[in-house]
Amino acid sequence: MTTKTTTNKKELIGIKSIEKALLSLFNKHRLVFWYDEKNELSNEYESLDLASVKKIKIDNNEFAIKHRLIREEPEQKFLIYRNGPALEPENDWLLDLVLANAEFKADRASIQLTELGLDFKFASLVEQHIKFFDSKERANNLKEELQKIEHGKIHTELIKQKMLAICVGITDIRLESVLERLLEELANHKEDRLKQIIRANLEEYLFTKLKNIYAYDSKVNSLEDFCLKLFKSTFIKAIDSTNKNIPLNEESIVLLKRWKDSRHYAESFEILSEKASKNLDIESKLNSIDFKSILDIDYFELIEKKIISELRDLILDRRISEDEALRIISKRKTSHWYKQYNHAYNALASAVSFVYA
Repeated sequence: MTTKTTTNKKELIGIKSIEKALLSLFNKHRLVFWYDEKNELSNEYESLDLASVKKIKIDNNEFAIKHRLIREEPEQKFLIYRNGPALEPENDWLLDLVLANAEFKADRASIQLTELGLDFKFASLVEQHIKFFDSKERANNLKEELQKIEHGKIHTELIKQKMLAICVGITDIRLESVLERLLEELANHKEDRLKQIIRANLEEYLFTKLKNIYAYDSKVNSLEDFCLKLFKSTFIKAIDSTNKNIPLNEESIVLLKRWKDSRHYAESFEILSEKASKNLDIESKLNSIDFKSILDIDYFELIEKKIISELRDLILDRRISEDEALRIISKRKTSHWYKQYNHAYNALASAVSFVYA
């Protein structure tokens, strides 16, 4: 069993990854200490040949090593290896040098941290989302993004935001941008981006963000459920602002308006709007609503149809003034659906000219 575990670990890490991680550390430090706590990688240590770096093994020779590092070769770079864990601080002659330089760990998370240029305080974060790094492309994208940020300004939340954005194929870390990508995928009956989030163990983080920002709280926790509540919340808020049973908060309205007005995501908005209108039975709800109370909203295509239909009847029956009719027609030019129905509105405008001539 032990042999199998060691083999798997070596296959996962690889000598090239070890070399790359060590070279990254030597770019910043003269001395690098490597404690092979489980005595698994001595062969890898022996096979290493790093340019301009000398290797030393710790074997009850700490005092001699310290003298060599400080007195004999004070400018030389050294990799100092111990086959086993570090000594207790009070017994470690090399502790001051370790603290002043770098310690190398050969587990996958530690190597990944080194490659990213991150401090070991982020080790648990990388371990938690280690599957994210199964893709070299994702790992390289994250490294490139982090290199753009001043080292001291990098924090756990920012790294997670970057990872989430990379999983959906963008660099914009704003949650609304991530959601637009995921909703686009939902509209096309795909889930590749969502699967990457799940694989990277970022799903819980995503839905925690939805709860914190949009007050989304559900036993289901699915994008489809969130999308339905998004349309439901914005519609209820528009027709009855005093209603206390609104699933999401005011921020959800901002999200839906941004999504609705986006040229790139217009198609996905329309597909999911139609689906939501059926699930929420918007048609029957509109039957009991005065069309003048919904002139400022355009979340569903059915709203456009209702306004056009009722305005037509009012014009033909002369139950609306010419000015008001033209004002409504002009107002709807900012509607999401206007392009699809501009011919209808042009016809209504012509009808106004004819009826009120």
